[in-house]
Amino acid sequence: MTKLPNDDQLLAHYRRNLTDKQIAAMYGCTVQAVNLRLNRLGIERKPHSNTATALLEQAWPTAVYRRSRFTHFSRARRLWVFIRRNLGDPALSARQLHESLAFEHHIREHYVVLDLDLTQSNPWVFRPRLHLDEDLVIRWPEDRPKPSLRELEALRLPAAPWE
Repeated sequence: MTKLPNDDQLLAHYRRNLTDKQIAAMYGCTVQAVNLRLNRLGIERKPHSNTATALLEQAWPTAVYRRSRFTHFSRARRLWVFIRRNLGDPALSARQLHESLAFEHHIREHYVVLDLDLTQSNPWVFRPRLHLDEDLVIRWPEDRPKPSLRELEALRLPAAPWE
């Protein structure tokens, strides 16, 4: 296996918008090796995905709620892509964009919020919207501090096009 280039050269490839796969092919190494080196250099690879995950972690920390055990449920995935869309993630696929819009439509149409209830078989539960929910798409846990107003924007329903 060939060794990756020095940091400056690797960053030059990254800045030329080469993918990890393309860089790995150039040097005969694994994609994971390229990804690891770029991460060590402080390159934030998926800022929108990371921010969406961090917001969910603030609401329902994995250590307490075991949220990561339930991320495969469609409601959790749709919430995650909804947050990414609100953050302006250009990497959303057409399918993810569709899921995000379907999630938003359901929230508006049924006047509900999404909550995590570990007593249910599918712990992602839609609950009737309350005044305390404001315009968030989730019911923020009462025992958790809310994130900054800027971070909360990603969890808010965007203004409807007809408003």
